[in-house]
Amino acid sequence: FGNTTPSAPNQFTLRCLAPTVAFTSGPSVAPIHAAGSPVYTLTFTDVNLGTLSNATINAGITVNGTNAGCVATTTGAGATLRTVTITGCTGNGTASITVGSTAWSDLASNPLTANGPSATFIVNNTAPVIALTTPANNSWINIANNSATFAFSGTCTETIQSQVTGQAVTLKIDGVAAGTSPTCTAGAFNGTVDTTGLTAGAHAFTATITDLASNIATSSTNTVTKDIIAPTVAFTSGPSVAKINSDGSTVYTLTLPGVNLGHHLGVA
Repeated sequence: FGNTTPSAPNQFTLRCLAPTVAFTSGPSVAPIHAAGSPVYTLTFTDVNLGTLSNATINAGITVNGTNAGCVATTTGAGATLRTVTITGCTGNGTASITVGSTAWSDLASNPLTANGPSATFIVNNTAPVIALTTPANNSWINIANNSATFAFSGTCTETIQSQVTGQAVTLKIDGVAAGTSPTCTAGAFNGTVDTTGLTAGAHAFTATITDLASNIATSSTNTVTKDIIAPTVAFTSGPSVAKINSDGSTVYTLTLPGVNLGHHLGVA
């Protein structure tokens, strides 16, 4: 008789909004060298987000910049928050991350709305260059300059000069930090050190500096010798004859004890 029985209704959810991701913090440090690891915090939002997969998110993240070797690692648990840590960046330059549309999709298969590039961080794997010019190599600390404010100075440069400007310079004598800690200003530094307590003899002077990316530089060693004992002279014999005329001569013998004489004797 043409009777029909309707099927049970099928329900479905209409979801036309894509999930989103926001950079809620990061990078945590800037600048960095290869051992540095800036961190970003991501917040994912969608009413049908599903269970986030760190592996899927990680596969959708791109590290931007010319720096080779940067690796992004996604960690964390929970419904919305994830942490992205960047490691292994080589080279020099500015880097950031982008979270692409393939990083996640909601339960309705709506792909993520991409976000990026993020705030940047600086990658700097080039150490600064520092040189100790005063005191010079093979120079002396003597009676005249031995002082509580003995001056030292030098130069401090880097490819990106801002990475070293304002950074403290440490003077080391025989490997031990000494003196004031001047800052690198306009490519140079000037400080003082108390040399009055140094023992007599040769000492190794070096200067070190660490740039903003934690790259450390040490100057070449300048050998500086301390001698604050004035030389003496003694008449050990003479004159050889008591009386002479204009054609005669008499002889004195002089003794000059000392380990650092190094100059000719002048007789007045």
